[in-house]
Amino acid sequence: MKLMLIVFLIPFSLLAFEDLKLQSGKNIEPEFKALSQNLSTTKTLKANFSQAKKIKVLKRPLLSSGELIFDRSIGVFWKLTKPFESTVVIDKNKLTSIDDDGKKITIKAEDKPMLYGFTKIFLSIFSGNTEELKKHFKIYYGLKNSEWEIGLIPKSSELKKVLSKILLSGKKNTVEKIILWESNGDITDINFSNTKKASKLSEADEKKFEL
Repeated sequence: MKLMLIVFLIPFSLLAFEDLKLQSGKNIEPEFKALSQNLSTTKTLKANFSQAKKIKVLKRPLLSSGELIFDRSIGVFWKLTKPFESTVVIDKNKLTSIDDDGKKITIKAEDKPMLYGFTKIFLSIFSGNTEELKKHFKIYYGLKNSEWEIGLIPKSSELKKVLSKILLSGKKNTVEKIILWESNGDITDINFSNTKKASKLSEADEKKFEL
């Protein structure tokens, strides 16, 4: 259960989702192309995150926070520090988690293809890989003042069983918020702060991926 909480709950916006414009065929805005290119230049980033999970049957959201590290060549390091400690590392071949009791779980891509499919989407968001996202979602885009928004609507029936839509928002070439609407009506709002980008991770940060 904790693994699912960290990874896939792995919101709200300036624009209504319906105001975003579909980016398809000839209807691709120059601003969206430029944003995609800028996002794709990210090699590494570090950020703090705060997360609110709004469950229909609960009056109050479930709150959590922690640290995120992304490296295009390695993957994602996702460390939850509150309300309990837990770590998830996602790379190109597997997902590894360690919970607050020290229990380690490794899931290989070939063993759980559907589960790992979600992690690929997660990686695509932070790498600005819109070509990969196009395989799984209809992509929408909008710009208001200096803040952009990208909306994602699932294409496949498998994804639709889990997700209704996703909204990304940010400024310049940085993702500041991810909102996930689940098919069961639950909503997850993830906010990122103190985002720092670099051409390469420090040795200390690279070692964090070695679970």
